[in-house]
Amino acid sequence: MAALTITDSQVVPDTSGKRRTGVAGAAIAVGKAVYYSATANTWNLADADALATVKEGEDAGIAISASSAANQYVTVQTTGSPTIGAGAAPAAGTIYVVGLTAGDIVPDTDLGAGDFPCILGPGSGTNQITLGATGTILGQTAHA
Repeated sequence: MAALTITDSQVVPDTSGKRRTGVAGAAIAVGKAVYYSATANTWNLADADALATVKEGEDAGIAISASSAANQYVTVQTTGSPTIGAGAAPAAGTIYVVGLTAGDIVPDTDLGAGDFPCILGPGSGTNQITLGATGTILGQTAHA
């Protein structure tokens, strides 16, 4: 399967979920998977190829506002069920994770040997993904 095709105008925050605003470490588009780097104090695009982007204890989520460049503000949904949109159409019951391309959101079956899985949450079938309290880390080591 491929990464979800997210149209930024279809991304709607869940007002009952937790949102955080902070400084972007790079340009971040709405609907991209991001993680918070406590070391750099910035939000960055998450990438399942890099352990640093899915370290246990660091927040993960979905950008619900854009940052056109580094050092600009970005808002991230870290809990709740943001609407990802009809174009993306996350499937009910499918577990979505950080993808191999920075910022992508993919089904967990897209990851393989050597990848560092970070679960964002399950699809709800209503064009939403239900996010946990933080990115759920399956392990600090790569898939075997």
